[in-house]
Amino acid sequence: MKLAFLKKYQSAKTLKEILTLLTWQEIEFLAFIPIFLTLITPLLYLLINFFTMWMYSFIILDVTLIATVLALVVYLLCLGKISVESKKRKLHEYLPILFLGTLAALIFLSDSVNGWSEYALHGVIWREETSSSFMRYILVFFFCGTVIRTSELKKILFRAFLFSGMLIGIATLLHHYAFTIEPLIHYPDYYINAVFLNPNHYGYYLTMLIMASAGLAVWEKKRGWTLFYWISFLLNTFMLAINLTFGSFLACLFALIFQIIMLFIMQKQINKKAVLLWVGYIAVNLTAAFFFDTVLSDFYLLFRDIQNIAEKNEDASKAGSGRWRLWKYTIQKIQEKPLLGSGTEGIADFLTESAKNTRTHNEYLQYMAFYGIPAGICYIAGILSLFLRALKRKSCLDGYTTAALVTVFGYCVSAFFGNTMFYTAPLFFCILGLTYRIPEQKV
Repeated sequence: MKLAFLKKYQSAKTLKEILTLLTWQEIEFLAFIPIFLTLITPLLYLLINFFTMWMYSFIILDVTLIATVLALVVYLLCLGKISVESKKRKLHEYLPILFLGTLAALIFLSDSVNGWSEYALHGVIWREETSSSFMRYILVFFFCGTVIRTSELKKILFRAFLFSGMLIGIATLLHHYAFTIEPLIHYPDYYINAVFLNPNHYGYYLTMLIMASAGLAVWEKKRGWTLFYWISFLLNTFMLAINLTFGSFLACLFALIFQIIMLFIMQKQINKKAVLLWVGYIAVNLTAAFFFDTVLSDFYLLFRDIQNIAEKNEDASKAGSGRWRLWKYTIQKIQEKPLLGSGTEGIADFLTESAKNTRTHNEYLQYMAFYGIPAGICYIAGILSLFLRALKRKSCLDGYTTAALVTVFGYCVSAFFGNTMFYTAPLFFCILGLTYRIPEQKV
């Protein structure tokens, strides 16, 4: 018995007729599957490890394989569908895709010129990001996100993402303060890092969860879902407070202010819900500080680091938990190879020897050090062009696209202090892709 949706293709005799009958909604659904699986990978890891020990990187590898195959199908269908349509498309409409596509090309070119090192092929042992990983972030996860246009699909994706994050947060709290949860026992109890290898990585994830919750809470009209978004927002804000990732704390603080400004530009008035979310964020952090060691204690260290840098004393290199030293050494390597960089993880050994760390802890400097200044510019330009594209269409934006925008903004602020990782970067690039299209816009 044939599936109902295939019946309309029975009369088609040529490939052109099939592509003509094919709808963008059907292509969207194919692109939806890899995004959905990727956004719930932290929960998949937790659930699978209740029954068997399975490395996070293996789960990411399985999801990435499925995503890559589906992305190739989506590429072919998109090209075929565009070829049979008579609509003329302007080049500037595709600027974000062109910028990030150029970045993918520069990644391949940089590693080719630098000789495809062991790191480019296999990555640093525990980060497990290869040259192909960085290209897939763009060509698979970002691309599939750009295909999704309808609000209904974006709604499902965001709710799955937040539901997954809430369960991860609840499990982490229970594990630390109530009873042992087996999949989490191999992580040190003194770190609040959930299923991630480092508390900072959980901080990046929490940044995206907090801002997605905030972005949706200001638009939701149904009380039940409004309550869901608020619970997600407050829970993950508390988790971030005790997680102690200061860069992520600052990222959410500024991203919530950005949301207030963005909504003012769109609505020509102050959005009270957005202001209330910002107040709620401060309130949760202040309340948590009375009972736990929280991220607020880092403010003193921040002011001390700024003073040390201004005075250029011997403690300046320790600023930002050693990040200032890492940034200085990374800029030095960028200056040595400004055009195509040192290749994937090409500065890892140098940083290990000179600063006792393998990464820059600044994603913008990381891209420039790995793949050259032009690659870093393409990365930044691609993200900025998505925001400018949204600004031009501000009257047509829906709540799910604006939620994606504020989530991206939050991550981009945290990226000044963080690294890409094999399990957090795909989440970001999926959501980055969701900012590309609005409901009224054709592909």
